[in-house]
Amino acid sequence: MRSLGLDVGDKRTGVAISDPQGILATPLTVLVSKDEDDLINEILNLVKQHKAECIVVGLPRRLNGELGKQANKVTAFADKLSWQAKRSNLNQ
Repeated sequence: MRSLGLDVGDKRTGVAISDPQGILATPLTVLVSKDEDDLINEILNLVKQHKAECIVVGLPRRLNGELGKQANKVTAFADKLSWQAKRSNLNQ
């Protein structure tokens, strides 16, 4: 199963793609984070283009292991991305 991995930041989002077996991931691109809806559309286009079956979003933690403000932003973004992915019917 091919997965798309995301490292979501305020300015840029790193994207990696796994091999078809889902074992090894390699860097794919860096997306400039402009408007959140545009970023989500770019990600969903990559999912479709690379036939990814799963999106993995990295959850940033502080050095002491706790979740901070950035983790809350990423969680909210991941929720919106998930909702949009379900709504767009990527399987078609």
